[in-house]
Amino acid sequence: MSALEQDAREAAEPELETSLCGVGDRAEQLDLFGRAFGREVPEGLFSWRYDRGPHGQALSFLTRDGDGRAICGYACSPRRVLLAGVEAESGPLGQTGDVMTDPEWRGRGIFRGLDARCMEEATERGWPAVIGLPTSTSAPLYVRMGWETVGEVCTHTLPLVADARARAARLGAGRLAAWGAGRAARRAAGGRQRWSAELRRAGIASAELTAFPAEVGALCAQVGRRFRFMVRRDAEFLDWRYLNAPSGLHRALGFYEAWTLVHPAASVGRPGQGRLLLGRTLESSRGVHVLEAKNAWSVPEVQWRLSAAAAAVLAAHETAPDLVVLDVSRRHGGWFWPHRGHQ
Repeated sequence: MSALEQDAREAAEPELETSLCGVGDRAEQLDLFGRAFGREVPEGLFSWRYDRGPHGQALSFLTRDGDGRAICGYACSPRRVLLAGVEAESGPLGQTGDVMTDPEWRGRGIFRGLDARCMEEATERGWPAVIGLPTSTSAPLYVRMGWETVGEVCTHTLPLVADARARAARLGAGRLAAWGAGRAARRAAGGRQRWSAELRRAGIASAELTAFPAEVGALCAQVGRRFRFMVRRDAEFLDWRYLNAPSGLHRALGFYEAWTLVHPAASVGRPGQGRLLLGRTLESSRGVHVLEAKNAWSVPEVQWRLSAAAAAVLAAHETAPDLVVLDVSRRHGGWFWPHRGHQ
């Protein structure tokens, strides 16, 4: 369609209105999603995605027709990032998603104006850049709107069983890939067996997580040093993204040296006459400030509980001060002057 034809079509369209959404608009956004994609999603999906993200409140928009009915939606969520393993001082970036258009309104150029409005709002918030992960179908549209292609993300599927769902999942890679789902499932099973054997020989054991340990923040920073750009994945973010997701589809596994599972950190004895076995230092995190790590040895559960409590406080009071952790325990517990107990 030429620019002249596009202008003529837009002039013929009824008056449309685009507005920034809030908590009260989530049900309307959910209804539009169902009309756009023909499937239902968990009721709390958009509240979880837009309102409870650990990196801040998301921007979300709806364009409505002259009758006030939502016909197009868009969102952009803040993401705190690491640059070569160090958190960017410029603040969060935006990550776009949830492009949804009523089937009756597709192909009319409505999304172009919605994207422009979203970028204006992101600029006003001081976000230095916005990233997106469009599909191969929608990527050309973003390029035509002025977006820059900086790389490609490969999609990988690992069939666990060779049923109809596995074949459907691989159909996007072509009919040959879908037809080969059975062979791929057998290869995957063999690979898992070899991997399990290698881990056992290396003394590595796994355990399902009910919450991500605080150590993943340091692990993320360590991995992030290998990349120029990486979303910050601390325990709070990973809990939100996977374990607290409304879909309930995710499981999380932690891999440890086997001896730490056989002999986990433990506080034993009485408060005034006890010991700390295989303890770990508490770490500062969002909402938690550890004054001196050498005096803050404890067990991982204490770190998780502190982080969860701080997150709950910040969710209710965004400007609340950090929870300051003072003396908890020496490395091996025992008497800790001037305190009477080690924990």
